[in-house]
Amino acid sequence: MAKSVASDWIQKHASKRFCLTVYFPSDVQARKVRRIARFAVSKTETKNARVEKIEDAILVPGIDSLMIVSDDETNMELFKTRMEKMGFEVGWGW
Repeated sequence: MAKSVASDWIQKHASKRFCLTVYFPSDVQARKVRRIARFAVSKTETKNARVEKIEDAILVPGIDSLMIVSDDETNMELFKTRMEKMGFEVGWGW
């Protein structure tokens, strides 16, 4: 009984979250990392697509990475594509 109640509550209140981690080589300066973080949370034009501002983005800086968490799958995928084109290694999950 308790298991089904807990399961129902989780199904009702859980939301899909996507996690994108951009890994930086050791020679990238902090200035460039801040620029990429701003890129994630602002409206931007790219050659192939328009990347809208990721409204609910949560930015988590690491030593050699920047993790972005959001429930906006479309813009997260566009951002992932853009980072890969810029030559960064990207981890993706949900």
